[in-house]
Amino acid sequence: MLEWDHTQLFLKSKIYIENALSVPRDGPLFPFWASLALEALARATLANVHPVLLADPLQEGNILYAFGYHTTEQPRSVKAKTVFTRCKTVVKDFTEQEFKFCMSLAERRNQELHTGVSAFEDFPSKLWLADYFRICKLLLPCLGLTLSHLFGREEALSADKMIEAAEKQHERDVYKLIADAKKSFEALSPDNKLHTKAAGSLQAQAQTTELGKLATCPSCEAQGLLSGEKVSLAEPVLAGDQISQETVALPTEFACFSCGLRLRGYSAIHQAQLGGQYTIVKYYDPMEYYNPYEEEYNNE
Repeated sequence: MLEWDHTQLFLKSKIYIENALSVPRDGPLFPFWASLALEALARATLANVHPVLLADPLQEGNILYAFGYHTTEQPRSVKAKTVFTRCKTVVKDFTEQEFKFCMSLAERRNQELHTGVSAFEDFPSKLWLADYFRICKLLLPCLGLTLSHLFGREEALSADKMIEAAEKQHERDVYKLIADAKKSFEALSPDNKLHTKAAGSLQAQAQTTELGKLATCPSCEAQGLLSGEKVSLAEPVLAGDQISQETVALPTEFACFSCGLRLRGYSAIHQAQLGGQYTIVKYYDPMEYYNPYEEEYNNE
């Protein structure tokens, strides 16, 4: 049997979850077992697309093994960082924010296993469990499963309540940020408002990144900068005498240089009515696109 079979990896994740649920929720073993379960679940998610996503590319035999060929060496899979990085491409709404959470848990786990530090001591569930359930809820549909399949019905109902409560609190936090920025902006004189909006909009335009675009600020209605992460890249097409290429992005950050509003993470962007994927179209000269590097010849 293939070591990277997605069903076996999910079952391992389920065993780790059962271990986590069998110990006190306020003790160090609960987050320890949960961290193991999360990585196994992420690996199952990638393996369900194809086991080769788990193969360490530094040894050719690993890739051959992922395709079912016999190899003489023990197959090696990629590290946790690579697993969670690839989830950003494979899993819908799995952004840099989710990646950082997963890595923080994995790093604690490694610290627990490889150092003398008790990394999960004084790590109460209120600091991480709601986000943990939310990320599991992102991964499981990729396997055609739900929270109930991993945690059981009662635990899944509790998990949904925690996710919902955290989302409501996050929504309140976002609305407060918008209200505070609006209050600060409204305190300016009419002339200062006009000047600040004009200057801020120009700054947003000047700082537009490769995956950024201008968007109306929900606090002061100036033009702010919305930036995000790449979801997909379309094939290039010929448009007249140029090459055009579309990039689909998911917004993960907003900055207004007029009122100072800053929003980070897709959830916050969504709460502020700035969510939804968007498309960036870039145009290239055909010669530059297909020959991006000019060779220099030494004729001496």
